[in-house]
Amino acid sequence: MTWEQAGKAVLSKWQPEEAVIMLAIGAVESGQWRAVDGDPVSNYPQYAHFGVDGYLSFGWWQVFVPMHYDKLKRRTGSDNPRDWRTYLIDLNNNIDTAREIYDSAGRLFTPWSAYKGGQYKQHLPRAQQVINALLGSTDMQPTLIKWSPNIAAHRPPSKKIVIIHATRSGTPGNPSEFEGTVNWLTRVDVGLSIHLVVDRDGIRWARLVPDDKCAVHAGQHNTETWGIEVCQPVNADGYTEPQMKLLARICKALYVDGQGVAPQHITSMTGSGFIGHEETPQGRAAGKSDPGSTFNWPYFISLLSSTTTPPAPIGDDDVIIKHEAWAGVTHGQEGWFNPAAPREIPGGAVQRLNAYYDFGVPEGTRWVEVEFMFERGYAIIVNGDNSHAFRVGDAQPRGTWTPAKTGRVWLDEGGWFSVFVEDVENPVKIFFAHAVAYGT
Repeated sequence: MTWEQAGKAVLSKWQPEEAVIMLAIGAVESGQWRAVDGDPVSNYPQYAHFGVDGYLSFGWWQVFVPMHYDKLKRRTGSDNPRDWRTYLIDLNNNIDTAREIYDSAGRLFTPWSAYKGGQYKQHLPRAQQVINALLGSTDMQPTLIKWSPNIAAHRPPSKKIVIIHATRSGTPGNPSEFEGTVNWLTRVDVGLSIHLVVDRDGIRWARLVPDDKCAVHAGQHNTETWGIEVCQPVNADGYTEPQMKLLARICKALYVDGQGVAPQHITSMTGSGFIGHEETPQGRAAGKSDPGSTFNWPYFISLLSSTTTPPAPIGDDDVIIKHEAWAGVTHGQEGWFNPAAPREIPGGAVQRLNAYYDFGVPEGTRWVEVEFMFERGYAIIVNGDNSHAFRVGDAQPRGTWTPAKTGRVWLDEGGWFSVFVEDVENPVKIFFAHAVAYGT
C-alpha cells in the first residue's frame, strides 16, 4: 500500500479538501500504510467474540467491528468476523465502508480516534502534497471528482496532444448536460471515459480519469492523447465565454504548463497541440462533428497564449471603504450582513453577488476583501472573470457556524463575483461580517 494508492481511494469517495483529511487519518490509523489489524482484543475484552487473531479493527481506515457489525453483516452476508476482516482488508471495500461510516456520522470524521485526538494533523502536509499531485496541479482543482472505471491504458498518453470534444446530448439547452455527461462516462456498461468535463457556467469542471492514465474517448487515439468534453447540448447552443475562459485556464495550467503541450491548434495527429475530435482520423471515419463550427479556435488559442497581469499589490493605502458588520449599509443589502437573518444558498447553486449594490462599495472598485461566516458546508468563492478566488470548507455539524473566513475576490467591470456551493444536496447559510473595498 502506498500514499498514492490511498490518495486515489479517498478521492474516489471525497472531494479534495475532505480527501486530504481522510488520507491523513488513514496514515495514522494504519501506521502509514503498514498495518491492517488494530485495536487488540485485550483492550476491549467485552468484545472478544468479535475478535479475529486477537484484533477488533481492520483495514487501512481501521473499521472497529463492534461498532459497525451491522453494516458488515449487510455488506458480506455473513455473521463470521473472519469474513468481515477479509472484506475490510480489501482497499476498495475498506474505503467504501469508511464512507458509509462518515455519512452515518453526519458527514463527520469523528468516528476515527486519529481525528478526534488530532494526531492526523501531523500528516496533513504530506496528504495535501499527494492529493495535489493526483489532481495534476496545485492551483487548478476540479469542482467534482468521479473516477471512471473505463481506462484505456495505465500510463500517460504517448503524444503531447489534447482532443477537444463536445458532449452533444441532443437536447437543446439541457440544464443537466454536465451531470449527465459525468454519470454516463463513469458507467462500466458504457465503456467510455474522458479526462475532464467542463460545464457551460464557466465554474464547474470534473475530473474522471487521472492525467497519468489514458481515457477511452477517441478509438485508436485513446493511448496517444488526453481528452476533454466541453458541455454543448447541440451545436446551435454554441459555447459560453465563461466556459471558454475556464477551458483555457485549465488547459494552460494542466497541459501547456504541466505537460508541455504546445499552445496551438493542430489538424493532424503529428506535432503537439490541441485538436478537435472531428479533425482526428478516428473522428472523420466515425462522422464526428465536434466541437464544431461554433468553437472559436483562434479565440481559444489566444486565451491559451495570453498571460493575465495580476493587479498591483494592494496595501492599506488602497482601502477606500470598509463596512463593519452591517452598520451603515443602505438600500437593502442588510440581508448579506445580518447574522440574525443569514442568507441561504441552495446546494449546487451559483449565487451571483454585486459588490456595488449588495455591499455598497463604490463603482470602480477592483477588489473586495470579504470576511464571512457560514453554516457547515463547502463553497468556492469565484472571481468576476469566473476564475477561482479561493475555496472554503468546514466539516462541523450542521447548525454550527464556522470561524470567520477571510479572502479577497476580484470583481468584474460591473462589480460582480459569485459563491458556488459544492454540496448539491445541502444548502449553505452565509452572512458577511465586513467588506473592504480596494483600489479604483
